[in-house]
Amino acid sequence: MSVLSLVTSLIVVVVLLWLINGYIPMDGTLKKILNVVIVVSAVVWLLAGSGVLGGVAMPFARMGGRQSSGGSAPRSASTPTRWSAC
Repeated sequence: MSVLSLVTSLIVVVVLLWLINGYIPMDGTLKKILNVVIVVSAVVWLLAGSGVLGGVAMPFARMGGRQSSGGSAPRSASTPTRWSAC
């Protein structure tokens, strides 16, 4: 994850929290819970995206088109698919 991407992500999270806290009327307890959930999710996402939490398998942590290490192997040209003509 580049530094520009990191800073942009942090700005988006801060603006989102500011908009929620300033313009959406809700109970203070619910607002605190929502803030904690958003902050924890953002921190885990940033740590996983930067490689610090490499073992965390989260679909939204795959950035920049990187492929996950798991999954099935790519099909070869001779492997038939369900839709191929016989």
